Amino acid sequence: MKTIGIALVMFGLILVNVPVQAEEVNLTSFYMDCIDQKTINCMHKAMLIDARGENLQSCAKDAIQQAAFYQRNKELLVRRMIEQGIGENKAKVSYFLIKVYADSPPIELAEK
Repeated sequence: MKTIGIALVMFGLILVNVPVQAEEVNLTSFYMDCIDQKTINCMHKAMLIDARGENLQSCAKDAIQQAAFYQRNKELLVRRMIEQGIGENKAKVSYFLIKVYADSPPIELAEK
């Protein structure tokens, strides 16, 4: 009888862990997709690099740096979002990514 009880407890613990792991995989995928989309948006802004206006060129340079930052730190960003419990909220993810980028030291890129 004890063996059956122990087996049931172990089986229950396994079942409890499966949804948590599945949820983490879903969040990881969601966060990766959000970072990819953020990178794509930055690359669209980067097309302004040849614009006449200095402000647009400056915006494009910053977008290039943002895209590089997000791609270089993708896995770390995903882990931190999971740790902080951001959840599946695109606005919160976007805010998190912008804040982390703003708080990071600037990246030195070669001039054009």
